[in-house]
Amino acid sequence: MWIGFQASFVEVYARHVVGGRSLLKVHVVVACRELLRHVTHDDFQRLLLPAMDKALLRNPETAIVCE
Repeated sequence: MWIGFQASFVEVYARHVVGGRSLLKVHVVVACRELLRHVTHDDFQRLLLPAMDKALLRNPETAIVCE
């Protein structure tokens, strides 16, 4: 049902969650798990990977979280 809107959701995730300037809460990542399961390779390369690269360069201590 939401497959037609998947690219839009991935863009919002990349902009607000990955590109966010504060430390992620665990429940946000858990809530987005289902979306991330269905990300295609093309969407990952086009939308998520550039946002992750920017986040790592800008603020690595908030981009890499281990618990």
